[in-house]
Amino acid sequence: MAIETQVPESPRKKPSVASVLVPVALILAVTLFALGYLRDRERAGHAAPEHAEAKTTSTQVGSILPDFELLSLDGKTTKISDLHAKVVLINFWATWCPPCVKEMPSLQRLSDKYSAKGLRVVGISLDEDPEVVLEKFLTKNGIKFSSFTDKKGFLADQFDVSGLPLTVVIDANRKVLLQQKGDEEWDSEPFLKQFDLWLSEASHG
Repeated sequence: MAIETQVPESPRKKPSVASVLVPVALILAVTLFALGYLRDRERAGHAAPEHAEAKTTSTQVGSILPDFELLSLDGKTTKISDLHAKVVLINFWATWCPPCVKEMPSLQRLSDKYSAKGLRVVGISLDEDPEVVLEKFLTKNGIKFSSFTDKKGFLADQFDVSGLPLTVVIDANRKVLLQQKGDEEWDSEPFLKQFDLWLSEASHG
C-alpha cells in the first residue's frame, strides 16, 4: 500500500523588530520635517511689518476702516485716504482664482462708468509672485483700475480674508457700505442703482 507523504512547509521568517521600526521612524521623520517646513513658511510668508498692527479689522457694514496702506507693484505705498474718492471698492483677488478672473471685466466696466463721478476701484492681488504674473495679466485682460499687491498676506490677515474674491465698498470716511464674498457682475442693474445712490449721497453729503 502506497503511503502519501506530505512535504513539510518551510517555517515563515518572522520580521525583525528593526525591519519594522526603521520604516516607521523614517516616515515620522519626514512628516515632522514637512510640518516644520510648512510652519516656518507660514511664519515667513505672513510676517507683518514691524510698524503694523496685527489686530483684525471689522468689515461689517457700518464699521469704520483704519487708514491702511496699499503697496504698488513698484514698491510705493499709498494710504487709502490718499485716493480722495467719494466711494472706494476694494477687491481682494488673485490671478489663480477663477471666480476672481471671471468678475474682473465687470469691475473694469464699473470703474469706466463711475470713475469720473468719484468711484475708485482698487484691486489687491494676493499672488505670491505679483512681479511675474500681475502686470502681464492686467495688460492681457485690459484691466486699468488701480492694482496693489499683498504677497505676504498682511492685509488679507487684517481683513480676515477666508476666501476669494472678497469685495468691500467704503465711503469717503472709510465707513463700510458693503461686504461681498464671491464673484459678482458688478455692472448689473441692481449694483448700478446702488452705486448711483451711494455717489449721489456722497455728493450731497
